[in-house]
Amino acid sequence: MNWQSELTMKYDEQIQQCRDFLVSREVPLSLQVRVYRYLEGRHRMQKRHRNDNRSFMDSLSGWLQVQLVEHLHKVHICRHPFFKEISSDQAIRRICVEAKPMIFANGDPVVEEAHLALCAHFLIHGRLRIDIGGERGTIYLRPPCWIGDKCLFVDTLRTHTVLAVSRTETLAIMKATIAEVCLEFPEVAPIHNALRQKILTSDLE
Repeated sequence: MNWQSELTMKYDEQIQQCRDFLVSREVPLSLQVRVYRYLEGRHRMQKRHRNDNRSFMDSLSGWLQVQLVEHLHKVHICRHPFFKEISSDQAIRRICVEAKPMIFANGDPVVEEAHLALCAHFLIHGRLRIDIGGERGTIYLRPPCWIGDKCLFVDTLRTHTVLAVSRTETLAIMKATIAEVCLEFPEVAPIHNALRQKILTSDLE
């Protein structure tokens, strides 16, 4: 059985399980249709973007996984001034390993306005749309870039809703991860605090 046939078989099983569950719970038909369409779209993306499938990594040794993840993530993360300034290889490795790859379909919200900000997103593939409003209108972002990094240094809410345009992949760095790294690696804390003070000063001005 080739990989496409196997993927289709898994998809058919998933759809049947989903249908049985939704019907048994008397979920409204309109909501059922939205769920089916989402799963169908995700299935099409998996077939089209086979090269993005990381499932093979589960078969690697723990150390090989760490090395591969660090290689994949570091190039994106270390574009940011904060991470670029960290000289500790162990600290960067910890951040890379804790980073979470996220996949968004066309129209999915990546972050939503007024929600508590708990992570920064580094754009790997795809595009993001930000509706600024006023004269600036709509902004489109392409990689390499990042959004929401302010929350890594101060408590804040999302100022805008950001939507994925087509299939989009980001790398999420959690606020909690940075707090843990600052405690575990004391040399990182002064770098973090310096950027935190710049942000606080800028907010006050």
